[in-house]
Amino acid sequence: MATADKHDQANAGKVIDAVPYLATPPQQHHPIKVKVAFDLLDLANVDDSDSTFAFTGVLKLSWTDPRNSFDPNVVGVEEKIFSGDFQFNEIATIWYPQVILRNEAEHYEVNAILAKIKPNGAITVLRSINATAKTHMDLTYYPFDSQKLKLKFGVFGYDTDHIVLEAQDIHVPTGGLTDTAEEYFLTGYTYSSITTNANILGYGKSSSTFVVDIDVSRKPGFVIRTVIGPLLLIALLTFSIFWFDIKSIQDRVNVSFIGLLTITAYQLVLGDFLPHVAYFTLIQGIVIISLAGISISMIISMYMNHAIDAKPKLVKLNRACRVLFPVSYIISLFAMYAFLSPLGVAE
Repeated sequence: MATADKHDQANAGKVIDAVPYLATPPQQHHPIKVKVAFDLLDLANVDDSDSTFAFTGVLKLSWTDPRNSFDPNVVGVEEKIFSGDFQFNEIATIWYPQVILRNEAEHYEVNAILAKIKPNGAITVLRSINATAKTHMDLTYYPFDSQKLKLKFGVFGYDTDHIVLEAQDIHVPTGGLTDTAEEYFLTGYTYSSITTNANILGYGKSSSTFVVDIDVSRKPGFVIRTVIGPLLLIALLTFSIFWFDIKSIQDRVNVSFIGLLTITAYQLVLGDFLPHVAYFTLIQGIVIISLAGISISMIISMYMNHAIDAKPKLVKLNRACRVLFPVSYIISLFAMYAFLSPLGVAE
């Protein structure tokens, strides 16, 4: 009995000594370099108004911890594998860096986890992630806009003196996005490692961050068919009042008012569909120019009807307006598009 007690006490001492040994980062004179790779599996639910997007992907972390080295002949395997939450959290005794999504919006869910350990202590951890991220979106040129969707993975609890993330690789879908994000198509991607302020860890401290930029462009076909096309058609048809007799002021005013009311009603109906942003956008510009053009045409018609008897030459002005208003309207739209850039939202 005494022998068993001595054996338990000896083993207990080993376990107690091992816990703090593996629960802390490896002690070395330079920061631990953790290689980061990301595999984007799906991109969905891009919300223009909230500037968020949902994604599913696999995050890969790789580093070397000599304390986890082992002899394959003794252990009996060439590689230790811990699969699932139970094995990773309860059985594996490795220390690992926690990497969080810095721009998390609503949820961050880890669906699966896998850890692999090589005989030399090289460790690879794979995490399957399903989350929603907050990103900057400039909708000035909506629906002809391009966006840069950002993912920011950062080290939790350690500054750059202890852990540095090294951008290794990124993979994106080659077959395009899923139906839930079919409004966009991928145009490119970049990835990098940066440092961000981490004053919570100490004054002047910085933390390492792995940044993924996913470049997407919007497919404008739906908005053109349902919004822009009808607006342009209504405005251009309203300018047909200059083909009426100058004295037919009632017909001219009726057509102009119908155009104004139609565009206003159209804007109200589509209010929930269009992005709710405070800054000036292309869609707002089209509506304003359309309303202004129709209003000016109505004012000129009323003036010509009132002064035609005293100024017969207004007939020539009326004929000129048949071409002048449609051309000026189209030029105004292109000019507004060209000068929108300075009004865009800074990131």
